Amino acid sequence: MKGAAAARLAKSQFPDVIVLDIMMPEMTGIKVAEALRETPVTGKITIIFLTALLTKAEEVHVGAGALQKYDVVAKTVDIADLIHRIEAAANS
Repeated sequence: MKGAAAARLAKSQFPDVIVLDIMMPEMTGIKVAEALRETPVTGKITIIFLTALLTKAEEVHVGAGALQKYDVVAKTVDIADLIHRIEAAANS
């Protein structure tokens, strides 16, 4: 899905959790997250980034920059781990 379309969909559906890639067509996942944070209705949606830009070793060190506010999961992902993170975020 393109970034702008993802932002529009989130603003109309109000999901509990969104899993975004950082690299997306038209608009990066970070830009989508920032756009959602600017709107009170979508500002509280939990966003998890799933990306190939980081390795598993780097995943635990994401503490600075635009990603510090988000849960970040490196690809290749362990599906059980991703499901656990989504469920935990949805129940928080």
